[in-house]
Amino acid sequence: MTLLYHASPIGGLEEIKPMKETKKKLPIGGFGDEPKKYACYTNDPIIAFWWASHLQADRGSGVWYIYEIELPPFVPVEICVDYFHFEKVGRFTTNREEVAKAKIDKDSGEINVYEPLSVKKVFAKIEF
Repeated sequence: MTLLYHASPIGGLEEIKPMKETKKKLPIGGFGDEPKKYACYTNDPIIAFWWASHLQADRGSGVWYIYEIELPPFVPVEICVDYFHFEKVGRFTTNREEVAKAKIDKDSGEINVYEPLSVKKVFAKIEF
């Protein structure tokens, strides 16, 4: 089982939908050359807490949620280590061990998924 974590100011989500649009052509089968949308995740809940804190700083006080997602088998993910997707395209894989062990840092790195994923549970609710 490979778990991913997503920070959001929106409560009650049952599914995380890709909302960020790519600016680059993607090397994944079936995507073609047009921009696609993705959602950002991390494999470490501590990093998700950091992102919630970092992103809420511009919004002032409020509630953020850390959602836990179980990554289904064979869903391709983009791993960006030491950079973000907007800087350059990451490495695509369906290898769950690679996803689980990717060294994602709080200020450089992300795991991107290009299809909706079901929420397993709310891992945490944070009030800032």
